[in-house]
Amino acid sequence: MYFLLGVAATGTGEFIREGVRKPYIVYNFVLGNNVLVSQVPSLRATGYLNGGIWTKALVRTTHPTVIGSDGNIMDSALAGLSATDRTGIGRVLFQYHCNDCHSERGFSGIAELTRGWNKEMIHTVVTHLDKAHFFMPPWCGTATEAAILTDYIMTLSAPSPSGMKFSSFPFSVQESFTAQKTGKER
Repeated sequence: MYFLLGVAATGTGEFIREGVRKPYIVYNFVLGNNVLVSQVPSLRATGYLNGGIWTKALVRTTHPTVIGSDGNIMDSALAGLSATDRTGIGRVLFQYHCNDCHSERGFSGIAELTRGWNKEMIHTVVTHLDKAHFFMPPWCGTATEAAILTDYIMTLSAPSPSGMKFSSFPFSVQESFTAQKTGKER
């Protein structure tokens, strides 16, 4: 009996501790995905993949054609990759940007969390992570990297359960975010 109470108390304490500090590891300094808050603007301009030692090395090894003469990953070249190559790059983005808190499947799995979502919904949440969920860090990559990550999450996303009365909505996710931002509801 005391063992179960101890487990419940520890689990509750850990849940609260994790919830209080998100999206930060170190409050107002290091985000949950190990990115310094001060790095976010530059990563959005130059690319999340360019900002990491391991991500850049992996892309350089697996896709040398996307590396420019300056040694950086060219965003425009990423956009022109095949669907298979984009999936591989999307997995890398997921692993380094999202995997600190999410798995592909299972506990906090993206497959279950995005069940039934369409591409527009996923892309909007990816590009507005901190607006969609206050405890998530902001998106730290380029628009091309967001599109690649969106495509990868689409490969993971489980379909809607069959028999649902409302399988689509008469408004876009972007309209919903705009309404929240301006305070105007539909």
